[in-house]
Amino acid sequence: MGCGKSTVGRLLGQQFALPFLDIDAAIEQSEGRSISQIFKDNGALHFRRLEQQMLDELPGGLQIVACGGGLPCFEDNLLRLKQKGLVVYLEAPPAVLYARIQKELHRPLLHDLQAFEQLFLAREACYRGADVILDANVQPAELLLQLQQLLVC
Repeated sequence: MGCGKSTVGRLLGQQFALPFLDIDAAIEQSEGRSISQIFKDNGALHFRRLEQQMLDELPGGLQIVACGGGLPCFEDNLLRLKQKGLVVYLEAPPAVLYARIQKELHRPLLHDLQAFEQLFLAREACYRGADVILDANVQPAELLLQLQQLLVC
């Protein structure tokens, strides 16, 4: 949360004329309700299953996909992501990420900095399993440049 995957992913898709999919936004659209409401009505496990289903239904071909922060850490989803393409972890310190999203009250797992840091630490080992780790503690334009260089090589 807060690393810039949706913002930069959308820009990267435009730059390379590739489709962009934000899995969280796609779930909200298909369910007709917010992620917070899904968590409230059906629980975290139901939401994780929706993410997994969306992952399994990704079409083939080149595309940019932004997944929610919990998706790669659920069951074998990181492996599934890697089978579909290059997985990039946009890394930044928890305090920086929290500062970016603290006004976004619709995030179901966001309560305070301490809770956010605990969630981050619980997920960090999973994130480190990505194919590439990039510094997201930069402006979006710099992160976009890093991703462009990665894709051109």
